[in-house]
Amino acid sequence: YKDSNVTVKIVAKCHEDDRFQVQRDLMREYRAILVEEGIDISYPQIVVNQPEPKKNITVSKKKKQDADDFLEEQKDLSSDLEEQHN
Repeated sequence: YKDSNVTVKIVAKCHEDDRFQVQRDLMREYRAILVEEGIDISYPQIVVNQPEPKKNITVSKKKKQDADDFLEEQKDLSSDLEEQHN
């Protein structure tokens, strides 16, 4: 409960062999008392949202042709650069 600024310390004496069972029993009783008294201690929650699927983007034939023309133009202009560096 530390994120909720609630600290509870329970101390009990028991035999070493019984410590885990005693711990479970104490936590069960502690929780039962809280529920019985209507005490609700909030705890931090993380909300994960699933992203919306991407919508298909349609491109007009003219824009596609303009992009292809630009790409070819850039290839032609840059072909000299490769030869100059070799």
